[in-house]
Amino acid sequence: MKVSCQILAQLLSGHGVKKVVLCPGSRNAPIVAAIERSGLYETFVVIDERCAAFIALGMSLRSSEPVAVVCTSGTALLNFAPAVAEAYYRQVPLIAVSADRPAQWIDQDDSQTIRQNGALQNIVRYQVNIAECHNEQDRWYASRMINDACMAANAFSPKGPVHINLQIDEPLFDKEDYLWGKDDDELPVNSELKKYDPRYAHEVEAQEQARSLSQLIKIAPVQSRLDKKFLEELCQRSIVGKKVMIVAGFLHPHPDLLTGDLFPESVTLLSEAQSNLCRQGGANITRIDATLRYLRSRTSDGSYPSGYIPDTIITIGGAILSRHLKAFLRSCPGSVEHFHVGHSPNSIDCFKHLNLRIPLEPEVLLSQMRPYLLQADPTFARGWQQASETALELDNEWFDSLDWSDFSAIRQIIERCDSSTNLQLSNGTAIRYLQLFDYTRISSIDCNRGVSGIDGCTSTAIGDAMCRQKGKLTLLISGDMSAQYDMGALATQGIPPTFRMVVINNGGGGIFRFVSSTRTLAERERNFCCQLNLPLRQLAEGYGFEYLQAANMDQLNEALPRLFDQRISRPVLLNVITNPERSAQLLNEYFSK
Repeated sequence: MKVSCQILAQLLSGHGVKKVVLCPGSRNAPIVAAIERSGLYETFVVIDERCAAFIALGMSLRSSEPVAVVCTSGTALLNFAPAVAEAYYRQVPLIAVSADRPAQWIDQDDSQTIRQNGALQNIVRYQVNIAECHNEQDRWYASRMINDACMAANAFSPKGPVHINLQIDEPLFDKEDYLWGKDDDELPVNSELKKYDPRYAHEVEAQEQARSLSQLIKIAPVQSRLDKKFLEELCQRSIVGKKVMIVAGFLHPHPDLLTGDLFPESVTLLSEAQSNLCRQGGANITRIDATLRYLRSRTSDGSYPSGYIPDTIITIGGAILSRHLKAFLRSCPGSVEHFHVGHSPNSIDCFKHLNLRIPLEPEVLLSQMRPYLLQADPTFARGWQQASETALELDNEWFDSLDWSDFSAIRQIIERCDSSTNLQLSNGTAIRYLQLFDYTRISSIDCNRGVSGIDGCTSTAIGDAMCRQKGKLTLLISGDMSAQYDMGALATQGIPPTFRMVVINNGGGGIFRFVSSTRTLAERERNFCCQLNLPLRQLAEGYGFEYLQAANMDQLNEALPRLFDQRISRPVLLNVITNPERSAQLLNEYFSK
């Protein structure tokens, strides 16, 4: 067995990896065999590398642990790129492992060979390129480099994806390697019993040697805090008696942020759906777009009333979805202060007011700041809370009058979700619709908003579902274009029955009928919305899903109990058929009111 592969198989586990997604291939066969034979991992086999990487991403997001994904040489690695980019901008510890030809065979017209070293360099935190191990120094170097890569993924802040490229020469296996499990019906793994079976003596010896060569290096956890004197001066100047607004973009669900009472009622919290802070109390504005829309309606020129402009903005989490919120924050006067909390390699000044970077975990800083946040101007928070409640009342009257459309269908589905639902959404209009409704009962909410692509939304949701949680369903609400783009994910082995998928079937890319850049173009339907050939019934039945369909509200209400029934023994796909023109008309009407 290749020593570098054995070392990798030992060290990944030492750095917290429990799940590995494996893609079939020839050059990566020694890596696959080393991982399977170690007996240290739960493994999943996915043929399509793009799907595999997004499935691994979904697993890491759900488990809050690093997950590895392994591919063969050539273009296989390039298919990892979309998921790796998403992981980079969402600070997810995804470990991409690729098998490669030896360096001397690159650019020599050898089959399935490209320049793999550095192929992902702009979207990973760290990359290593490891040649064959021929002596003790090679083995020491391989062990050190793999340790460094794993620590870069998961031990430092910000976390993020890394790339481990292993050069593997032929022969890929020694003769003795093929004896492992030759006469067994099941794949053999590490076992004390096999030490006494002569068929396995070579492999057991190789694994014991790999353990002895795999020197695990770890980093002690250290949690910093803000200097007390600096904190006092900052808060007295910018928090006490001030109109304070905390804005939360996407965040991994974190119990300390939910249970630590870190957001007092004297502070306005604008929390997007993906912040997973929707169950926070106090002045927590979850329906941000609706509230901003209401505030604009109170002025003759569509500006925002001055009483709702903050003195101090504190941002936590990742990118903001709402273009209305971004426009509001950018319109604030230059006197507004902006503190960004979190670990990032560069200054993030999306709202053009950044004064201070605070490289701490949000729960640490907010805990320190809480005595001062309690002294913020409470009338500011009460004003925002009242505006949000008024906007909700006005919206509910309008929502109740709607006919069959994306609007009414998605609202009905969201209202059926509760604390047993892990909700996944595709990019496009699905995630935007969610933020208009009450989603505060839902267990967790996730969408690939790191780079906002549609390419792996289904795969990510499947990865989430594969991290089975007792009593939980993973529900994906997807547009039809996103669904078609990643339809191959439904062929993945082992999709659990707790995976449920809703496709909003509205004649292609509905978002292009809504956004100003394309909605009035003559080329809109043919070149952007792209009327789809999407035979969902046949696809669902072919992949072993239960199929449901709704083309009106009565049919939807009939289908929803089945969609959420946890006793069903296979995954479920619900096809929601709506009128594309009517749906676009209502969405545009809502934001123009």
